[in-house]
Amino acid sequence: MCHAPATLQPRSSARDGQLHDARHTAATALLVLGVSGRAVMGIMGWSNSAMAVRYQHLTDQVRRDIAQQLGGLLWGDPPTGPGERATRPPPEQPEQGK
Repeated sequence: MCHAPATLQPRSSARDGQLHDARHTAATALLVLGVSGRAVMGIMGWSNSAMAVRYQHLTDQVRRDIAQQLGGLLWGDPPTGPGERATRPPPEQPEQGK
């Protein structure tokens, strides 16, 4: 785990907890932006992906984006980016019994 350098802490009025909270915020923001896991690991200084589980928090918006992407994949053109919706309505289903 990467900690703030000792030289930063004495000059800063931020508590250790605030610096730690900022790492959670940064990791979650990268998740919301759709940054790849490998890139997040490099930016955050993590050596294994288990740190993402600890630091990244699934927001409601991320959950909605995933649901929309899955819906688009199943029922229409999948969205190309975070927050986008499927562009094609679901295909019409044949009537039962005909």
